[in-house]
Amino acid sequence: MDPLVKGFVLDAYAARSCPVKTHNLFDPTIPRPESPDESLGEAFHGGRAFEKLILDQIVAQNSVTDIRDLPERSWSARQQACLQAMERGDGIIVDAVLPVDFAGHRSGRVDLLVRDGKSHEGKYGYRPVEVKLQRILERRPGSSEQLVSQLNDLSPAAAHLADGWKIKAAKERTLLQMSHYWRMLEACGHATSNGPIVGIIGQDHLPQFGPEYVVTWTNLEDRMIRTFSRT
Repeated sequence: MDPLVKGFVLDAYAARSCPVKTHNLFDPTIPRPESPDESLGEAFHGGRAFEKLILDQIVAQNSVTDIRDLPERSWSARQQACLQAMERGDGIIVDAVLPVDFAGHRSGRVDLLVRDGKSHEGKYGYRPVEVKLQRILERRPGSSEQLVSQLNDLSPAAAHLADGWKIKAAKERTLLQMSHYWRMLEACGHATSNGPIVGIIGQDHLPQFGPEYVVTWTNLEDRMIRTFSRT
């Protein structure tokens, strides 16, 4: 295999972006666009500020390993710190730079990792959690399967049923991003064996929790993404 191809990796925003856009971004024969990329767009529209607000709340209310505090801010140092935290079995890891998956051509940094049992390889298993400046849930009368967690206790065992609420179906890009992180956890042997369950913290406030934000858990194996059909 060409060494350049072997070492070529894409982040989670490439996973959720238009394939043509991603190809054009890396094709040296095509002029680079003047507009900022998608990740910068989220920052400009308040995404980074909301992310910091939520992560700071979680750090204040839980025992965590916060890689944001690492003196050495290089990508490799943060990646090594994340791997060491997973190998120790730390309960919550903030600002988790996942080990690069060269075989799958993936790289990425997820806002949170929450420990959940063991992996199929016998290592500590984790769920990825991402903060999003958007509403994740919608009212769905009769729904009684949606699990959510409060920010002061992210352990899977402490999740609550949110009766009458369900994750929005139109969250394809966010779910693709979470799938990217899940594949990276699988590649390094730290994906929980309890299934591909991922968490999203949005701007939702549920009546039973008052003004608190919650983690919305969803199973990536659920059929939620709508595809185009003429029939």
